[in-house]
Amino acid sequence: MSWASGPEPSYDRLVFDLSGGQPRIGSAERDSRLYDPPSGETKELAVSGKSYLHVNLSGADTFDTAGTRIYASPIVQPLSLPSIKGVQLTQHFEGHVEFVLSLGEHTRYNVFTLTTPGRIVVDVYH
Repeated sequence: MSWASGPEPSYDRLVFDLSGGQPRIGSAERDSRLYDPPSGETKELAVSGKSYLHVNLSGADTFDTAGTRIYASPIVQPLSLPSIKGVQLTQHFEGHVEFVLSLGEHTRYNVFTLTTPGRIVVDVYH
């Protein structure tokens, strides 16, 4: 699993490249910079934003069955895009992976999947 980002004329795009099957996806926008990892200790996101888009992947993992890390992107990555200011891996535990996007000014977002190869796409509109 890895991700790549880039600007388009009216939106910023983040694409997660998946290895393995297609996970179930959930997303929710929140105002708080705080998040709760599986440890139960509340933590603060490394990259600040005006709001935060939590993208949850059920049935995904960052390690293979042998325990080898298969997640190839940074844990925290600040970005200089108009609407996406950063990406952080906040959870990877027992088939549940969560990324949080730190957002700047934006109007809406759209999360969808593509197949062959499996990808999850997040468009955040300026």
